[in-house]
Amino acid sequence: MKQEDKFLEDMRLKYEVVFDNDAGREVLAHMLHELYFFNPVETQEQRILSNYAKSLLGHIGKWVGGNKLQIVQKLMEIPNEREPDGEGKDEEAR
Repeated sequence: MKQEDKFLEDMRLKYEVVFDNDAGREVLAHMLHELYFFNPVETQEQRILSNYAKSLLGHIGKWVGGNKLQIVQKLMEIPNEREPDGEGKDEEAR
């Protein structure tokens, strides 16, 4: 394993340690909300932040091309919960 690959794998494991618990998932949900991951983007700044959210999930090892079907499967397992005004319940992640 190349030194850079080892570094990236070590970092992925560290990200996993940080976020793989209840408190870490709450923090990650808040971070993703603040980075416009769950909302449409309207400005170039929001687009940059949203792309960083995807990069962050990539560092964790979850948002990678090989995980597409697993991601979709997990999304489909989430119960449909829509607010009457059409907004999702992602406000809780704030």
